[in-house]
Amino acid sequence: MKKSMRKKITFRLSAVMTALVMVIAFGVVDGVQAIGADGAVKAQAVSTSSKVKAGQNTVLLTGCIKGKEYVLSVVKGSYSKYSINENTVLYIDQKKAEDTNLEFTFSVSTGERCVVLVSSNDGASAYPLIIGEFNIPVSEAAITLAAKTYNGKVQAATASTIKYRNTALKSGTDYTISGSGTKAGTYTAKITGKGSFTGTVSKSFKINPLALSKTTITVKARTYNGKSQVPAVTIRYGGKTLVKGTDFTLSGSGKKVGTYTAKLTGKGNFNGTVSKYFKIIPVGTSLKSLTKGKRKITVKWNKPAAKYKTQMTGYQIQYSLYSNFKSAKSVKIGKYGTTSKVLTGLKAKKKYYVRIRTYKGSCYSSWSKSRYTTTK
Repeated sequence: MKKSMRKKITFRLSAVMTALVMVIAFGVVDGVQAIGADGAVKAQAVSTSSKVKAGQNTVLLTGCIKGKEYVLSVVKGSYSKYSINENTVLYIDQKKAEDTNLEFTFSVSTGERCVVLVSSNDGASAYPLIIGEFNIPVSEAAITLAAKTYNGKVQAATASTIKYRNTALKSGTDYTISGSGTKAGTYTAKITGKGSFTGTVSKSFKINPLALSKTTITVKARTYNGKSQVPAVTIRYGGKTLVKGTDFTLSGSGKKVGTYTAKLTGKGNFNGTVSKYFKIIPVGTSLKSLTKGKRKITVKWNKPAAKYKTQMTGYQIQYSLYSNFKSAKSVKIGKYGTTSKVLTGLKAKKKYYVRIRTYKGSCYSSWSKSRYTTTK
């Protein structure tokens, strides 16, 4: 019995070795075709129902010819390089197809790299087909990790593409990735093989700076003080306030009342440049008194110091029946030296709210504190 079994195995090994000699001579061509009409396995001809992996496998061959015998073997080596001899064959079996499907079940516990071959046992027409590999070093895969953009949070490394022989690998099935980063910069991730893949390989990935234009930028005016001034800038992102000098730089200043341009340039976790307009506004004034009259109010205010005279054109008075100045009306006084104005055409016995500010061109000071009185 044992002797008979030895002959059978020797016969199969011989068949596989003959087939592999032909592969070396003719080459193995990628592609998927059907088993030939004669039932012989052509180059890259058999389709299988499952992926070969380390451990126990069940491989289903389809498109077989009933009554024809097929050989499945597991050989030490890789897709591109292997040899057939008694020291390299780890498993071999031959079965006759009872219908168009034929199933092989095998288990290989070796940690060495192997290929799984199948061929039809019909002599000269027996072309073996590589239907799978296992214990493939994951370092042989083409790996590209996805670049990230800074978002203020910890970001885990992810794959943009990981392929082996033009086949995309699946995360969690073929590999795992570890590695993360928060700030803009270059980090290292570790890709570990799983299933048919083994080993680890390190790859770098980047967290790119965020464009400064994606942040919320608030620019406030400055009040004229006779000196050169930069704008008051607040930049926020992700609930945090950016720090000048660390996250951005600021250039641009003005001295006289007018409109200027500030340039904000990202730094560290931010990049790009944003330009913003800012104003230097004239110094303000305040109300002195409100004197009520018959359907009129006389408004008096304080004149700013003479040193501010050249940096203001005059005053704007605003008045309304509402404290929030809804539906307000306004009047301009275009002379620095004027300090009173009579508001006429008002409604009788109505409370009016009044406030005042200075201006020069399109630049206005802040509003004064409002006051109110009731007309006669």
